[in-house]
Amino acid sequence: MLLKLQITFLFFLTLYTLQAQDTTYYLQMVQYEDNPIAEKRIGKAETQFNSPLQRSNYLNNFLNDFYRDGYLAASWTKEKEENDSLFISIDIRKKIHWVILNTENTDANFLASINYKKKDFENKPFKYDEVASLMIDLLRYAENHGYPFSTVALDNIQYNDTSISANLKFQKNQFIIFDTIEIKGNLLLQANYLQLYTGLHPGEPYNQQLVKDLDNRLKEIPFASVTQKTRIEFSGDKAKVIVFLDDRKTSKFDFIIGVLPNNEITGRLIVTGEGRLDLQNIFNAGEVFKLHFSKLESTTKELQTYFAYPYLPGIPLGLEADFNLFLKDSNFLELSSSAGLLYQFGGSNNVKAFVSFYSSAILNIDTAYILSTKTLPPNLDVNERAYGLTWNYEHLNYRFNPRNGYGFSLTGSIGNKKIKQNSSILTLSDPEFPEYDFATLYDSIDESSLSIKYKYNLRYFIPFLKRNTLLLQTHGAAILSPTILQNELLRIGGNNGLRGFDDQSIPVSQYHILTAELRYLLSQNAFASLFTDIAFVENKGIGKSTVDYPYGFGAGINFETKAGIFGLDYALGSQNGNPISIKNAKIHFGYVNYF
Repeated sequence: MLLKLQITFLFFLTLYTLQAQDTTYYLQMVQYEDNPIAEKRIGKAETQFNSPLQRSNYLNNFLNDFYRDGYLAASWTKEKEENDSLFISIDIRKKIHWVILNTENTDANFLASINYKKKDFENKPFKYDEVASLMIDLLRYAENHGYPFSTVALDNIQYNDTSISANLKFQKNQFIIFDTIEIKGNLLLQANYLQLYTGLHPGEPYNQQLVKDLDNRLKEIPFASVTQKTRIEFSGDKAKVIVFLDDRKTSKFDFIIGVLPNNEITGRLIVTGEGRLDLQNIFNAGEVFKLHFSKLESTTKELQTYFAYPYLPGIPLGLEADFNLFLKDSNFLELSSSAGLLYQFGGSNNVKAFVSFYSSAILNIDTAYILSTKTLPPNLDVNERAYGLTWNYEHLNYRFNPRNGYGFSLTGSIGNKKIKQNSSILTLSDPEFPEYDFATLYDSIDESSLSIKYKYNLRYFIPFLKRNTLLLQTHGAAILSPTILQNELLRIGGNNGLRGFDDQSIPVSQYHILTAELRYLLSQNAFASLFTDIAFVENKGIGKSTVDYPYGFGAGINFETKAGIFGLDYALGSQNGNPISIKNAKIHFGYVNYF
């Protein structure tokens, strides 16, 4: 019996709820007296609502719009109410004008800093939003310049049907300076780094904006993990900043092994590989050291080193240097290095001015080609010194595996390139033409010329659904010079560039690649992806000028284990109009171990 009563009660309760949801409440507004503004707004007003509360809230917001535009005496009167319909009349009366807003007791420098203009508050229509904006701007400026406890209000308000006057009462109160930054957690970091990175320097005026952005900026430190929100402790005229940071394992060792088809021997495979060593904050100064060695083919080797010291003592300038070595088939040896001054904005955002050095030495001269053609080979000895700038900026929700945000990197340099005369060419002798001077071959090229180079990388992450993101990216580089040698060409292709091709297998004088990559985030540091890369490439080396539109596509996965992060990519590519070939697919295995 009790069960039947419960079922009956629930039935009628549900029926009543459905009936209540179907009820519509009406609102009918008319003007108290003719006014074009009121007539226009009433004509656009909503008339049907789901509940009396929704109707009441709408009516209050309707009046607030008039208040914001200076009709401070606007009101409504209930004429009658029948069943679910409410009939009201709107009386907005006259617009209120300022007589004056007196700011004599407010700091003139503060008013000037927020672009306050006295004429905007004299004999002008009163607008609530303008007054509120003025007061908010004053408070924000004050709290960012040492006065976090300042107050502002309107005082001595004189008001009638057509005008208003008031005094702006602004009090700065206690002046506050930053004291120290204290780290709570197991992260070891020099005070100099944290002060320059955050901009919170002891003795400088308190800045609320820096404090507000602090946790987001701390999250961008690659070797630090934020465990709690930053806390501010005020004592007298000082503010102590307490940050909660633990050490994040970002120093790492990783290696990649690739299995590629042997283009010279059918049915054979070539095993390639590369290894990386990244060390960060080893000496608690935020420094970075990287070492990368790779064997791209059986006879091609590459060594890359990088060092950065982000902040010199007491100034927001750092040092950055790198050295690279590339040996190609025992034909030429390429050396490059650079050193620069780094100005840090925070996180990975910085500007760098640098000087770079480049040289390429030919180890094996094709004398037979020179003797038969009486022309210089496409590979020649060259030296170059250049000066340039780099700008890096990132605004990502999580740098290591972002879901939304954007980032870009722009680099440009200009330098003087000198082609060196090779003694093996100068001493050549043609038995058929013994009088021929091979040194004259260099007359056909500019041995000293201007060289301009640029490089860019733009990324944009678009989140959708719950765990997905779409990466749209464009990146490229170019060499602009009267004479471009084959051995100084850029090299693209591989897992970190144009996928679907052997690493650094495509020599070009310029390239531009568009990438679309759909990612499903598996965890904080893992994702599965589908990708495509479409490129424009040009080769303007000596004796060669070609244009092509290669492309690649495939799928990949990065997955996280206790031992580290494993990666697997499968990609296909096509160039020079050749069809896609499954047997030429590129497979790369990757492993990253953080320690």
